[in-house]
Amino acid sequence: MYFYPFGPFEIVRDKLCISENKEDKKIFWQDVERTEAGLSEACGCYAFIIRNKIWYIGRTKIQGFKGECFTDHKLKIYNKALVQHPGKPKLMLVAKFTDTDRFSQPSDNHGDIIFLEKMLIGLSLKRNPDLINIRDTKLLRHMAVPGVINTWQGASTAKSVQLLKRSLGIE
Repeated sequence: MYFYPFGPFEIVRDKLCISENKEDKKIFWQDVERTEAGLSEACGCYAFIIRNKIWYIGRTKIQGFKGECFTDHKLKIYNKALVQHPGKPKLMLVAKFTDTDRFSQPSDNHGDIIFLEKMLIGLSLKRNPDLINIRDTKLLRHMAVPGVINTWQGASTAKSVQLLKRSLGIE
């Protein structure tokens, strides 16, 4: 199993918020399909980005990206981020592939997508503590391991912390 990122794809806005115009969505997905045929129906994870910062990580297992990325619930999340952090909204699609180099089809048997989503959330939180995701973030927001996650000032100087960081390849 492997995943590959596509994008970023710019999302059309209507003033401050994401456009809900059907024609704008149609053009968005046509752009996705021009980049890679079949991508809009593939499954995997996606990232909502403003100014090179991820504000939301999502996943799609049972339906393709096209059916998941712009639901009413997701639009509320995206618009909340846009109101607080104006900029050009973009979407990255991280598609899952089969062993035969085809897009994986949506189904309920993608535990790896759930794992990837959690991992991407953890990485995103490190860069953006204001990530909008709520599910799967409580432990990541409150757990602390010096040199690895949520390090407090001065905690990274101990030899044991430095050894752990080197062993994990953390700069």
